[in-house]
Amino acid sequence: RKASGESVKHCLKISEDYIKGSQPRVSDYRETFRFMGIRSVLDLCSPADLVDPLRFPQHEINALGLAKQYAYRNYPMFVGEVDIDLARAVIGVLESMEKPVYFHCVRGRDRSGFVAALLRVKVCGWPADNAVNERERMHPLDIPAYREVIRQYAKECACKKST
Repeated sequence: RKASGESVKHCLKISEDYIKGSQPRVSDYRETFRFMGIRSVLDLCSPADLVDPLRFPQHEINALGLAKQYAYRNYPMFVGEVDIDLARAVIGVLESMEKPVYFHCVRGRDRSGFVAALLRVKVCGWPADNAVNERERMHPLDIPAYREVIRQYAKECACKKST
């Protein structure tokens, strides 16, 4: 299901608390996020993404006076460089933020798709294969590490539910 705010590319509502997509533009912070009720933004972009013209760094958010409206945090991830510790950590960061949270990478496909799959498992109770299939349908870049970590994370979540 797409979240309200069609201007954000690859926008997907994971649950009432979590929405993922691409790098927001100034207008998204000013209008779309306000309309969507977003309270926090988790930026998964890495320092290597700074050369991308779509990048909207924290200092610009502050300069525009938007920091008062949104809690912003950067948790840099690199495409394909994931493990179970990173999965646990990024979900922990998301859970600690005021809801609803919009999380993004540059294009809203790879890193944010991986995190969305983790949330589908933990928050929505999806089986790992369903979460992996959704990520691969929407984000076709083949990264075996994503599949492996999503499945490992799902096993951990299942173990915690059964104890």
